[in-house]
Amino acid sequence: MRRALALLVLPLATLLAPAAARAGSETVGDVQAHYNVFASGFLSQEQAQRYGVLRSRKRGVLVLSLRRDDQPLTARVHASATDGGGESRSILMREVREQGMVSYLGDFPFEEGESLRFAVEVRPDGGGPAFTLRFIQALYGD
Repeated sequence: MRRALALLVLPLATLLAPAAARAGSETVGDVQAHYNVFASGFLSQEQAQRYGVLRSRKRGVLVLSLRRDDQPLTARVHASATDGGGESRSILMREVREQGMVSYLGDFPFEEGESLRFAVEVRPDGGGPAFTLRFIQALYGD
């Protein structure tokens, strides 16, 4: 089971050792959702180019991976982050397919030490109820 989880959150997540403690997961019905949020400055220049992410201490990255019956699951994914002042920013999520895995990745601006409330709306392809993941994460560029 641990091996399956380690392979799950996209090869991207394995590149992000400093942010590993910021990962989370939830099970909704028969869907397992695994997510990670980190500053894009933790990526190497090569990784950032490969995934189309601007490397910066003031840009965050949200990565989401979904599984059903131990298989990758595709979905329509919409995400947003809201700061402490109530300002919401939409996060454009794009599908990434790599090594037989499907993940969703989006990047967004943040201020050092800012605590953001994330809402990730998921509509699984192939049926099943839509759901929203909600979590709070403080972000730091270092």
